[in-house]
Amino acid sequence: MMHSTDFSKGKVWQNIVAQSIPLILAQLVQLLYNVVDRIYIGHLPGADSMALTGIGLVFPLTTLIAAFTFLFGTGGTPLFSIARGAEFVRDVKPGEIVIVDKKGMRSIETHCGGKSSLCVFEFVYFARPDSVVDGASVHNARLRAGAFLALEHPVQADVIIGVPDSGLDAALGFARQSGIPYGVGFIKNRYIGRTFIQPTQGQRENAVKLKLNAVRATVQGKRVVMIDDSIVRGTTMKRIVSLLREAGATEVHIRISSPPFTNPCYFGTDIDSKDKLIACRMSIDEIRQELGADSLGYLSINSVKQIAENCSLNFCSACFDGEYPAEIPQETHKDKFESRISESEDRAPLS
Repeated sequence: MMHSTDFSKGKVWQNIVAQSIPLILAQLVQLLYNVVDRIYIGHLPGADSMALTGIGLVFPLTTLIAAFTFLFGTGGTPLFSIARGAEFVRDVKPGEIVIVDKKGMRSIETHCGGKSSLCVFEFVYFARPDSVVDGASVHNARLRAGAFLALEHPVQADVIIGVPDSGLDAALGFARQSGIPYGVGFIKNRYIGRTFIQPTQGQRENAVKLKLNAVRATVQGKRVVMIDDSIVRGTTMKRIVSLLREAGATEVHIRISSPPFTNPCYFGTDIDSKDKLIACRMSIDEIRQELGADSLGYLSINSVKQIAENCSLNFCSACFDGEYPAEIPQETHKDKFESRISESEDRAPLS
């Protein structure tokens, strides 16, 4: 039996569009995921709508609008690179639920008004430097971190370099404050991801070897100040110091644009044990010796809380001071994100 199709009413095209929406949405989400750090999307059961929530405890969420399309993501500014003509609307409030459906965009704010605790590591490491998080420029925050670091830990040196990428802005801020010239000390392999989240020691060491190359022309025969955002396990930093020594640096002074990482983070970095933190096992001088550096200085907790000017939220700095803004889990599981779905003991049934 043959079926006739009424093209005049556009039914075929309506069906094609309807069938394509999930694929288009999936592609958009993947694109957004590659541009921004995190995006939170949820479907409301029984409703032709999408709901997005600002996880107000630690991570920021931003809203933009372009040609009747609402875009949500962290950081804000990076979204403009994929949405030409987009207009920034506002930041999603901590605890707020934003719903987009046929009626447009509306908001539920019944859970707003509580204490906010934005992860300060967004400004130190997580967020892109061109992001504006709750009113504060990430680039400017890192410049301020570097300047504070130069005041707290001055050093006689010939060149200031940063570890790509999050150490670069802090290095520039250190150079401006200290008056020591800024230089390009490393070339980064763009195909290697973040090394500190690799699950095993061997994988982290291999990733570091492939990730960076020292620029000999910048560091050879010079006293070098190297700026990085943090030291977690120490694996990456030890190898980086070796790279500079091999490239001819006469002195290597490490400056870190955050305080010592001394407490597990249960909200974002997935460091769930003090056993993994080098600052819990060694003093600052012992860490310096372990890394093979001539000196080591960290940014103070007081200063790291001041780097983000004009930020409208309070900060969570529990990884540095142990003051958690919410109840923490009593039991954790190693490498929980590596487990297969079928291996989860308490997983919800798939529907």
